[in-house]
Amino acid sequence: MSRQRLLLVALVSLLAMPAFAQKFTAAIRGTVNDPTDAPISGAKVTLANEDTGVSRIVTTNPSGAYSFPDLPVGSYRVEVESPGFKTFVQTKVLINVADVREVNVKLETGAVTEMVSVEANPNAVKTV
Repeated sequence: MSRQRLLLVALVSLLAMPAFAQKFTAAIRGTVNDPTDAPISGAKVTLANEDTGVSRIVTTNPSGAYSFPDLPVGSYRVEVESPGFKTFVQTKVLINVADVREVNVKLETGAVTEMVSVEANPNAVKTV
């Protein structure tokens, strides 16, 4: 009888394995450049879920790249700030399960109090 139970447990374990491989999150990544396409290192990138208000903050690396992995699906707001540049805001960045959405930013020179706002098309399908 214990042999049958062991066989049953092994069978159930094998059938459940594919469920562990499924991915239920997504990611947003991109680069931040100045008007001459030079990367901006140390820019502050803030990502906020538009439905829940939960936010995360990262800074760009020396190549101007940033990444927000393991995000729940939903609509997001991306804000990028760096001294000597106008603040950039993009809203309605929609991500679905397993998406890797790329949001590349070109900051315009100007006072920090100025802001450039972009509203994304909620039907965007392009993923990386």
